[in-house]
This record gives sequence, structure tokens and C-alpha cells, in this order.
Amino acid sequence: GKSMNNRIKAIILVAMTIIVLVFIFLANKDSSDIKILTKKKEFNEIYYSNQPKLLFVDLRDEEDYAKSHLDNFVNIPYSEGKEDIFFKFLDDNKYDEKTIVLMCYSGNRASEMFNIMYEKGYRKVYLVNMKCDKLFSANSNNVSTGACNCLE
Repeated sequence: GKSMNNRIKAIILVAMTIIVLVFIFLANKDSSDIKILTKKKEFNEIYYSNQPKLLFVDLRDEEDYAKSHLDNFVNIPYSEGKEDIFFKFLDDNKYDEKTIVLMCYSGNRASEMFNIMYEKGYRKVYLVNMKCDKLFSANSNNVSTGACNCLE
């Protein structure tokens, strides 16, 4: 009688607690996906994963991008104070569901943009914190030339 009811109540309580914990874990897992990539192997795992949720952004100047860039990277040149162009591009193309992978020449611009995005509430951002020539030599089969015309 009474001990059976208490046992059932205890089981229900444990089950409810587990369900709540699973929901909290899934909500946090989903809402935040931030990585700082400092190794070529780490970068390559993401770059070659072919995940549609990823948007690769090269923040270097148009001239540098046109000389050589990694395939799959769109070019949105960034310099201090010019982040509006970047965010307009994201808004216009409805990239709010994507994880943004940022790279530049040395990691400086990408770090700046990473910080700006974080301050604006973006929680799906990967920062490629490596010199681009290292990445280009490691992935030479995927290096192309030519302009992006991504902002047209």
C-alpha cells in the first residue's frame, strides 16, 4: 500500500528530474557552439565535414581573396567599423541557423569579428586562429583564385 505509493512517487520524481536535465543539456548544446580552431587537423575535420549548417567566411580584402582562397569560403571583407556589411549579409541570406566559420590572413580580423558576434549574442561561431598560408599549403587541392562577388 503506502510503501508502494512512495516508491512510485520516488520513481516519478527521478524520471522527471532526468527529463528536465536532458532538456537543459539539449537546450544548451543546441544554443551554443563556439570553437577556436588552432590546429590544421581540427580545421580540416570541420572543413571536410560537408555539414550544411556551416557557413565559411573569409574576412580578408577582395584582392587577397581573389589571389587565393579556400573553396567554400565566401568573401566578406572586414575592417574595423565595417561590421554592418557583414551582419547585413547574414541577415539578407538568413544565416541565423548556420554556424559561422571565420578566417582571415593572420587571425586578427577573425578574432575581432568573433568578439563582435559574441557581444551581439551569436553563439554559433568558429574562429580559425591560424595564418591562412598554413591552411592553403595544407589544403592546396582546395585553393582557388578569383573574386567572390558575394555581396552583389
